[in-house]
Amino acid sequence: MAANIGFKTEEHTSMPFKHDNVRPRTNLVVESPPPTMVSLSQSELLVVMAMRDNIEENVSVLRQSFGESIRAEYELTSKCRYLEAWANDLVAALNEHNIDIPHGPCAQFTGTPSPRAS
Repeated sequence: MAANIGFKTEEHTSMPFKHDNVRPRTNLVVESPPPTMVSLSQSELLVVMAMRDNIEENVSVLRQSFGESIRAEYELTSKCRYLEAWANDLVAALNEHNIDIPHGPCAQFTGTPSPRAS
């Protein structure tokens, strides 16, 4: 097993100053150590590659499914808004002609209580 753990540092200095008593500012940059490098056998490498391909395939399926669910949600929201507008128009037309709407599941759309409710 080969491990490469070490830190590389670089020193950056600004342009030299004209005055001898002023020192240039120094910024020390530290790079993160690279991931541990491990030699894999041929069979281990094949397993890792198969797992990677499987993960990529699953991610692709999930992205496609997510896109389809967004489209379905949009379609359902559009249909719901259309049906709500249609129901409100129907109730407004019924109210305009003084047609009483009996109590039931559609009573919530009347906007005005039915005289029978009191």
